[in-house]
Amino acid sequence: MSIDFFKRRRDSLNIESTVIALSEKAASIRFKQASERLLNVTKWHTLPCSLLSELRLTDEAGNNIERHVRENDYFVFNSLDGGVEEWVKVETLQFVNNQIDSSESVVMCARPSQKPIDELDVCASPVSPANTFRVFRKGLNVTVAVHGDNEHQEASGSGSIKSALGAIPGVARVQWRSLVNGILSTWK
Repeated sequence: MSIDFFKRRRDSLNIESTVIALSEKAASIRFKQASERLLNVTKWHTLPCSLLSELRLTDEAGNNIERHVRENDYFVFNSLDGGVEEWVKVETLQFVNNQIDSSESVVMCARPSQKPIDELDVCASPVSPANTFRVFRKGLNVTVAVHGDNEHQEASGSGSIKSALGAIPGVARVQWRSLVNGILSTWK
């Protein structure tokens, strides 16, 4: 059974979905599967019910790569307005396993950026929206979430994850929801 939470603030995006496993072993297996799906960004478009288009993953020099995402890698989207490439830099990637409270998490923070060879370690804009992707397990609960800040400031311009995933208001939320549910899904 899935419990969905959809919270909306004027300046942010918060989409979460949680499943409750029947045992800690089952929860741990679901967490590992969801973490694997989160880190395999080039396969997000193949997840169950995904509404995302295919993306590329590049290293910090802009070379196409086929592996799990790492810090300083880039996702590359083809923008819906004219096929312009949108670059998103993975700023942080954290793995935590806390055996004391039986929890574990994978957290990835990404921010719109310029193409690496055009960039001098500076993101597209100091106010560009950051997105945090999170897979978290505590006990029997496994949660997948996407959180975004200040997306309304970039909604109609290029250089934002929101514009890369859909410039029509509301479309990006549907796509983020499909990603969250696809990562957490038991379907293959």
